[in-house]
Amino acid sequence: LAFVVPHDSASVQLLRTGELEIIGGEGWTDPSTVIGTRFPIPGNNPNTRVIETRQPLLLNDPHEIYPDFRIIKHAAHIRSWLGVPLIVHNQIIGLLAIDSREVNHFSQDDIQLASAFASQVAVAIENARLFDEVQQLAITDGLTGLYNRRSFMELAQSEFERARRYKRHLSAMMF
Repeated sequence: LAFVVPHDSASVQLLRTGELEIIGGEGWTDPSTVIGTRFPIPGNNPNTRVIETRQPLLLNDPHEIYPDFRIIKHAAHIRSWLGVPLIVHNQIIGLLAIDSREVNHFSQDDIQLASAFASQVAVAIENARLFDEVQQLAITDGLTGLYNRRSFMELAQSEFERARRYKRHLSAMMF
């Protein structure tokens, strides 16, 4: 993203049960304080506008419109904000937020570039989700959600070998 749209920080936020959650990004001194941050949707934040309109949003001075930007520790530096929806199969799955310390940093060209980049991000996230789903289907029973026979046998073998290695007892119960 830095090669496409110069910025100071950026985040990928996924939509989960009425909230956007930051799942990754860059440009923070301590990512652990930012990852997992949630924004209510709907809420008094620019993220809500992006999700509701399904359109990119450029704020050249977000402190003017959203005073909370001054309070949120990881957002205090943000003087320009660009939010782009992540859309897959006409469904919004999240948001790409791009930040700058400079007022009026982003342009209309940046919106187009970020939108193209966000399309690729959305496809990559959806592919990862589908891969995880296929992996889960391969090892579990679709009806019960329990391990299928093959997965159970692999897990049992692994646990048996661990019990032998550490000279510990092992027991199993099957219903």
